[in-house]
Amino acid sequence: MMRQRHYKDQLGHLLKHLKSGAGLRAQLARGALRGLIVTLLGIGVGFLVQVAIARLLGVNEFGVYAWVLAWINFLVMISCSGLEGLVVRQLPAYLIDRRWERVRGFLCFRFVGWAVARYSVAWVCMASHGYRRSASCPVR
Repeated sequence: MMRQRHYKDQLGHLLKHLKSGAGLRAQLARGALRGLIVTLLGIGVGFLVQVAIARLLGVNEFGVYAWVLAWINFLVMISCSGLEGLVVRQLPAYLIDRRWERVRGFLCFRFVGWAVARYSVAWVCMASHGYRRSASCPVR
């Protein structure tokens, strides 16, 4: 009982501070709260879209749709190979140090490397399936 009151007091204080605060902490908290709301709305809309697609396509066709999306997500994960995290970590350091040659090289590698990785995955997929239905494909 005491903990519930404590949490309610903290939540009330947080909401009051979010509404009236003008400092950097309040601005960051408001931005984080907006980001959370947008993320939750996106998840809800995505769920509703999946339900609508499932109802429109039917059981078998939605199974094929889900199978293809699973493969696409897997291949995108392989083709990105963690470069987003590297961009977030390294590029700001290069920009702060004004190492423009590193920034230029990093961006060139990013674009060329991603293109090579993605096209390599696409070519491997096309070559392995040979533009025909294979035994692993659920579409008959």
